[in-house]
Amino acid sequence: MMRLLRIEWNKIQPYRAFRILIGLYLVSFIALPYSMERIPFLQNWQQLFEFPTIWFSYYFGAEFLSFALAIIVITITTNEYSNRTFRQHVIDGLSRNDLVTGKLLLMAVLAAVLMILLVVNGYIAGMLNAFEADYSGAWIKAGYIPGFFLHTVGIMAFSFFLGNLFRRTGLAIFAFIAWVFPVELILRGLLAGVAKDGGMISDRLPVAVIYSSNVDMGEMFSNPTAILNLNEFIPGSLGLENSLMKIGWTVVFFGLSWWMIRRRDL
Repeated sequence: MMRLLRIEWNKIQPYRAFRILIGLYLVSFIALPYSMERIPFLQNWQQLFEFPTIWFSYYFGAEFLSFALAIIVITITTNEYSNRTFRQHVIDGLSRNDLVTGKLLLMAVLAAVLMILLVVNGYIAGMLNAFEADYSGAWIKAGYIPGFFLHTVGIMAFSFFLGNLFRRTGLAIFAFIAWVFPVELILRGLLAGVAKDGGMISDRLPVAVIYSSNVDMGEMFSNPTAILNLNEFIPGSLGLENSLMKIGWTVVFFGLSWWMIRRRDL
């Protein structure tokens, strides 16, 4: 496993675009809990940046930054095809299973590193905003920390699938943006309005699941009483069902990528 991980790292580390994108992402990720306090419509929601709701706030804000991770993964994957790196690895003795395993390990390690950064940075931000230095309930809603790991791996698995499906950087990025915004939104609207599925299918579409926080954001920002009961309004984690669905879609996307890499001419 370590050999596969070293191979993956040695491939991406020289890419200037990768270093720039991951550097910008990390700076934005670390600055996120401090910059969110400057958003005008959040100025009266100080509780969002105190313990224990800081974990939910960081998770929610980091979801928007995951678009950068998607671009990074798509670029890495499509470069494997354009540079014939996948084919060369097979010629050099790696199996096609090793190609997928290496990518899975790289994404898991990156997600784990980001999760550790979230813990450290979130705790510092929480201490700076804690009311009268009260840290007693700091970890009550820490269930969003592993939830962030599942979200990150899920969005990278989706991007990996699109990169393998289209094999062209621009086309795969366009497909990602198109699915996240108009396509899935239209599908959810049709299912909810026409089929009246009550969320049975529409809430289980891939992006809806991967980006779900187990909180009704519309109600939270529109309900004037929500600010008075944030600790009760925001659950302690994503919940078992949401977590299992995130894992399920991640497995599906990696499985489809594995199938494509095994079947097609690299």
